[in-house]
Amino acid sequence: MKVLLVDDDLNILQAFKVFKTETGNPDISKICDVLVTSQYRAVFLKSYARLLDPYSDFYLSEELEIRSSVLDGEFVGVGIGTDPMEGYLSVNQVVEDGPAAGKLVIGDKILSIDGHAVKGLGELEIRQRIRGEKGTRVRFLVEREFKVIVVDIIRDRVQQRSVSSEMVDNRLLMIRVHRFYKQTPMEVEAALHSHGKKIRGMILDLRNNPGGLLQAARDLVDMFISSGVVVYLKGKDVDEQVWAMNDGGYLSMPLVVLVNEGTASAAEIVAGALQDYGRAMVVGHRTYGKGSVQNIYETQPALGIQ
Repeated sequence: MKVLLVDDDLNILQAFKVFKTETGNPDISKICDVLVTSQYRAVFLKSYARLLDPYSDFYLSEELEIRSSVLDGEFVGVGIGTDPMEGYLSVNQVVEDGPAAGKLVIGDKILSIDGHAVKGLGELEIRQRIRGEKGTRVRFLVEREFKVIVVDIIRDRVQQRSVSSEMVDNRLLMIRVHRFYKQTPMEVEAALHSHGKKIRGMILDLRNNPGGLLQAARDLVDMFISSGVVVYLKGKDVDEQVWAMNDGGYLSMPLVVLVNEGTASAAEIVAGALQDYGRAMVVGHRTYGKGSVQNIYETQPALGIQ
């Protein structure tokens, strides 16, 4: 095996390309052995993962902790959603009863976080600066209605909202699933139970739902069909069928599913399965079209990343 000496003048990806040329079938662990520091290995693995497809990534331990809210919907922070804009963050969501409720409002423009200008910060650094330890303070410089104000918020535990519901014309229950967390099917079930016999039909709103846990999507479909394959997974080392098997309790309830171009991943699986089994009419626009599923693998210690 050719030994590569990596220094500041040699791009990590170039090292990978050279190694691939040498071997014809690159072994990631061997490449990590060649790279001389943990930092170089981390940079290489992040770059390599992003080359696989638009959705794969490599996270260090502290990064994975921040991303864990994708799995359980719970984290310590201020409870806002933002869109990155040119030079500021636009607040697009304020979690009800969260630390930011009553202090930040949708449409606020966050200019700086604890004195650090938002302009030039990456997504991960923004998350790290907003989140932190419970009970600590974060200070935002905010533009609101053409005035610049200072907003101080004390970080606390936030439970992201997975499901919201309302009755329409006292007959139809509209349930909006914002994202698929592990608790999503239970929250949908609770919404159905809370309205009881008044419900004559249901509208499942999956618009702008980016997806989430495949298990939660499967369990939601399982509520409305008796049994069957929800999704078929096929890949290099995967050939698997994910089944609904629990003879759901809502087999005859009239059901409409709303989708749009922001409906992706697990949300597309739910809409497609309910449509394929004839359980729902799908209404809206063409969905995002994410036809891949991710798993989480623990690789950091084995690859020499500290």
